[in-house]
Amino acid sequence: MDKLHCGIITLLRSGVTGEILRLPEEFDMDAAYDMLARHHVLALAYMGAIRCGVNKDLPAMRKLFQGYCRYMFKSEAQMTAVNKLCAEFNAAGIEYMTLKGCNL
Repeated sequence: MDKLHCGIITLLRSGVTGEILRLPEEFDMDAAYDMLARHHVLALAYMGAIRCGVNKDLPAMRKLFQGYCRYMFKSEAQMTAVNKLCAEFNAAGIEYMTLKGCNL
């Protein structure tokens, strides 16, 4: 496995587990950004990069942070919509159970 893929896996692992991990030497965050964006894991990678000690002033980190913020705004909007829908179901006496999506 090359340094790019190894570094991406390290970022994601750190983001998921909260572990402080060491990135491969000469890991290129700019090159990783495109792949992270394509797979929609910018927020998770940002959290992992913070834990791994990546400098927040790097251009790629600023782009990751913007992706993280977009994810958080979208997540909040989805949760607001789910909560409103659940409240309407409750008010109407409709039994329901959320199974997927932002509720997970």
